[in-house]
Amino acid sequence: MPVAFLSRPNQPPALALPALRSARPDQRPRLLVARPDKDSGMADLRARLATMGMAAHALERAPGDPIVAVWLMAPEEYTTVAAWSADLLLLGGGWTLLEAVVEVLERTAGFSRRDCVAELAGIKGVWAPVPAEGGPPVAPRAADFAPGGAPFDR
Repeated sequence: MPVAFLSRPNQPPALALPALRSARPDQRPRLLVARPDKDSGMADLRARLATMGMAAHALERAPGDPIVAVWLMAPEEYTTVAAWSADLLLLGGGWTLLEAVVEVLERTAGFSRRDCVAELAGIKGVWAPVPAEGGPPVAPRAADFAPGGAPFDR
């Protein structure tokens, strides 16, 4: 399953999650995983997406674009910018959460991007931002977070 990390995790993904070992480098990733940078916040993510020819705003992405997931460690890290930029937020959960995400991605290989995100949102610790009426998405609650943090050094 092709998964690309736009932020460097605390260990090689293929060691932490054996399902990622079979990913071919010539395949376009189905999932891009990022972590807000402690200095630049989401600016680095938006710049990286631009170099890939992808829209920074989730609702403006093309149907064939990879799903962009932003991994948060705690509710206080939530920002409206993260919600607008991400197709979904990974809320804690560690490598176990990513393993569940990869399983759903494999099962939904023929689904549209939108339907796949809806399936992923059913996993505890995965939150798909839904804009509130006329405003930004409502922030996730502490109860939405899965135990285990995020696999990134801070």
